[in-house]
Amino acid sequence: MSRRTKLKVRNMRLFLTKNVFNSRYIVRNILAFTIMITVIAMCAGAVIVIGDKKEAKAETAIASGNVEEVVILDGSMASMNASGTNMIRADLESVMTADKEAKEKEVVAAAVAAEFTDKCAANRDDVNVRAEASTDSAIVGHMNIGACGDVLAQADGWVQITSGDVKGYVKADYVTVGEEAYALAKKYYSMTAVAKEDGINLRAAASKDAEVVGAVYENVTYTVTPEKTDDAWVCLQVATGAEGYASADYMEVTEGYRVAEPVDEVEAENDATSEDTASTTEEKKATGSVEENKQTTQTTTEKPSTTQQTTTEATTQANNSSTIGSSSRTPVSLSDADINLMAAVMTLECGSESYEGQLAVANVILNRLQSGAWGNTISSVVYAANQFSVVSDSRLQGLIQNGAQASCIQAARDACAGNNNIGDLMSFRPARNVDTSTLGTYKQIGNHVFF
Repeated sequence: MSRRTKLKVRNMRLFLTKNVFNSRYIVRNILAFTIMITVIAMCAGAVIVIGDKKEAKAETAIASGNVEEVVILDGSMASMNASGTNMIRADLESVMTADKEAKEKEVVAAAVAAEFTDKCAANRDDVNVRAEASTDSAIVGHMNIGACGDVLAQADGWVQITSGDVKGYVKADYVTVGEEAYALAKKYYSMTAVAKEDGINLRAAASKDAEVVGAVYENVTYTVTPEKTDDAWVCLQVATGAEGYASADYMEVTEGYRVAEPVDEVEAENDATSEDTASTTEEKKATGSVEENKQTTQTTTEKPSTTQQTTTEATTQANNSSTIGSSSRTPVSLSDADINLMAAVMTLECGSESYEGQLAVANVILNRLQSGAWGNTISSVVYAANQFSVVSDSRLQGLIQNGAQASCIQAARDACAGNNNIGDLMSFRPARNVDTSTLGTYKQIGNHVFF
């Protein structure tokens, strides 16, 4: 043992002899020791009693079904009351559901995108679809931006497609092919609705007690607002920034991607002068290519009519010196909605023509109505397949909802009142597209030939 250690032991002995085992302090020390042991024992006993009570309470709660055992993340077990357990379960289910939905959406999106490997989407409006891979070929349809179709073949700057009821060729520059087409087509994925009959009430809110703010008509396609639509009511976009609700029982809802629209007989004639013939020679030389985007070309400057005009504004001709003069018909009674529908179609068909030309188109519609060959309502006449091409014009719905051109409304009313300037003729086309030598009875008014 070292000297330092011996010194420490000696000092300890002296301390104990003097302070602990000294007869003078022995009673005090024993009392202090006893108190310390007692305090420690009391604390230990209290801890044991509290633990027993908690255990007994937990067992009672578990027996009554109010406490559930839950597994903590580290694998240990703990007890929690029912409300706490429900909160944790709800949070976990919410997180798991959101994660599951996100993964499902990713899977669906990936699957749909993969399906577009052999599809295309138009990357601009009014892309012509032609019968053959040539700008000299007939136009059989057109695609607006986002309209998609199946790719059948690609060669020499052309893509052969089938879209909706249209099959033909489009310029490769005007469509996006492959998976990239999905992102474009998705932007224009839409939900639309068509009324099953004319005059369905359009209400301000999704309730039968809501104010009637208008009506919807058969064969008119309306854009649907999906987030405001349910099983009972369909929310329709009836005009820019305006919405209304129609009963779902009377609406047929369709959703999907845009597709090509076929060109009817009248529109095919109108498209005879298309973008490739409208371009000037210098533009062709400068660009070296012809735009396939359809453009409406006018042979005369458009001057919308706002008041009634006489025949001095229009060039009126009849075949073989035969004159088709004005006549009277039995007045036709139509609702204001039908008058406006007629006028909306006329605004797009002949809004730039003279009042007499507008009156003639109104009488074409009424002649068809009275013939019964195109149906017995104004809507069945103007929406008849392959007849009035303007029914596919995106502007038509706005005219129906906001009001057509004033002169066209007046012409429609005058025609209904019995003012007839074309007799029983029931068709018309742009004069530039008509060989009058092949017609029997006809009458030219302005830029249209009626026959």
